[in-house]
Amino acid sequence: MNDSDAVRFLNDVAHDAEVVRTEHPYAAMIWRLWGEGPTLVLLHGGSGSWMHWIHTIETFRGTHRVIAADLPGLGDSEEPERGYTAESLADIVSAGIDELIADQEPFHLVGFSFGGIIGSHVVARQRGRVKALSICGSPPFGMPSTGDANNIEPVDTAMSFEDSEAIHRRNLARLMIADENRIDALAVRIHYENLRRARLRSRKIARTDTMAIAMRAAPCRVHGIWGASDVTIHPDLGTVRRLFTEHAYGGTFVSFDGVGHWAPYEAPRRFNEALAESIGA
Repeated sequence: MNDSDAVRFLNDVAHDAEVVRTEHPYAAMIWRLWGEGPTLVLLHGGSGSWMHWIHTIETFRGTHRVIAADLPGLGDSEEPERGYTAESLADIVSAGIDELIADQEPFHLVGFSFGGIIGSHVVARQRGRVKALSICGSPPFGMPSTGDANNIEPVDTAMSFEDSEAIHRRNLARLMIADENRIDALAVRIHYENLRRARLRSRKIARTDTMAIAMRAAPCRVHGIWGASDVTIHPDLGTVRRLFTEHAYGGTFVSFDGVGHWAPYEAPRRFNEALAESIGA
């Protein structure tokens, strides 16, 4: 697949979606919906959009009602007021879910990276409707202060795709994807499109332990699906694993050797199989 093919593929998937805008006093959100069946809500990562879930959407849209958010200040959603927190962003997301999903209807919630942090706060606002929360690559104890996750090369979002492509490839290798051979044209195009529309800065929240605190109080099962080579792991994979497996309501934790932060993209078959198991699909 070259870049033209990647653009065409993304446009085709987007064209198939129902696009819904939900209102909130602090920021309106844009959501995309595919398919019918049990509801699966997807929250993407920092500086991302619904496109982080491209391989998950393609797998589950035939059997589930897939709802993918653009989180506040990211993708096509409005930027929230200054001073936002994980809790205030979760308020906006939860209100949007209330508009999209009928009252009392249960659903599964899935969060990647920053989306998992927000998701850990959403479950407390959903009155027990979340059947299970599945999280991938979110830093529950905060991001590490050193290492490749902090060595991202600056890129001017006004640069053209052609002028910035090499920088995006290098940054994907530093942060998102462990095996550089898996950085294909689609990954680079998604990364470019996401970053040029990102206004919300999520790292100030990702460097805290807000997710670990929220997870311990989560009123549902919480599952973890991780790339073992994720450069955002802190303090270590074993400590992250215990947070999930010792959860009061039970949970599972699986990790994939040789896979990095963006596991839903880098290892889609293994990720989607693990997700299907965690949601009972």
